Amino acid sequence: KVGQGILIEPIKVEQNFPNPFNPKTSIVVDLVEPSEVEIIIYSLEGREISTIHRGTLEKGIHKFTFDGTELPSGIYLYKVSTPSFTQTRKMILAK
Repeated sequence: KVGQGILIEPIKVEQNFPNPFNPKTSIVVDLVEPSEVEIIIYSLEGREISTIHRGTLEKGIHKFTFDGTELPSGIYLYKVSTPSFTQTRKMILAK
């Protein structure tokens, strides 16, 4: 039926690459439309480690690099948020 198509997410968050990483990894987000975007790295305990980006991004694919040189090996989370969307993914720093 017309009007019952697939819902399109406003943003696609890809798994960081490489994962596991040492010491740098890339986080890629693909926006369907311009939006305010926040990308924050957290420890498993919920402590904020780093803000990768906070601000407006245009429509399209955006690549961010995270450098874990100063961090111990372990599992970290990265959260990508817009006003209408939030997704959290896991990444592993292996030194």
